[in-house]
Amino acid sequence: LDGLFDIVRSKIRHLLVYLTSDTLKRPWCAGEVTVAYLTHKRAVPLHTASFHSPSDDFISAAHILEYIAQSDFSLADYGLGEQALSDA
Repeated sequence: LDGLFDIVRSKIRHLLVYLTSDTLKRPWCAGEVTVAYLTHKRAVPLHTASFHSPSDDFISAAHILEYIAQSDFSLADYGLGEQALSDA
C-alpha cells in the first residue's frame, strides 16, 4: 500500500472516488480517501445507486477502531489513525 498511498500523496491533484456500497468498507479505499484528505487533494465523489452515506455511528471513533482492528493490515502503520479516518 505504500506505493498506492504515495501516488495519492504526491502524483495526483484530484481523486475520483467511485462510491459503491462497499467502497468505504475496503481499507485501501478508506486509506486513499484519507491520504487525499490529509494532503489537501480534491476528492470528487461519484455515487452509484448502491451507495448510501455512512451513518454517524459508522464514522464514530468506536466503529473506526473496530474497522482498523478487523483489517488484514493496519492503516495506522501508514500513519492513518482513527481520527484521520473519521475526519476524511
